[in-house]
Amino acid sequence: LNDLGFLWEEDNTSKFSKKRFDVIFIALQEYKSHFGNLMVPQSYVVPSDPRFTKSTWGLKLGARVNAIRSQGTFVANSPERREKLNALGFTWELPSELKRRKKDSDQLNEPSTTSSSSDEHRL
Repeated sequence: LNDLGFLWEEDNTSKFSKKRFDVIFIALQEYKSHFGNLMVPQSYVVPSDPRFTKSTWGLKLGARVNAIRSQGTFVANSPERREKLNALGFTWELPSELKRRKKDSDQLNEPSTTSSSSDEHRL
């Protein structure tokens, strides 16, 4: 059927995935335009700011970028999406210096495993 040019109907899941990827891609384009790179911090959320497309406001872009890099989310079965990201200059592997800083930051942000009661220090 593919050879005959049969058009397969997209299911709702793939339509939703395409729409989500398109919003992420727009946010990445705008991030690069404003910051000059695609090294999006994991905590970065697109601000509700007129410099950004309204449909991207509130998007946890840093988390999405991390999922794309580490799990292949949105690109695992889509060479076209991967190519779009490549053309934009997407960095698939973090430079080792950034990996080390991220690891150090993650360790600093972990809750302490030792308990100390703040009540002991009250007057």
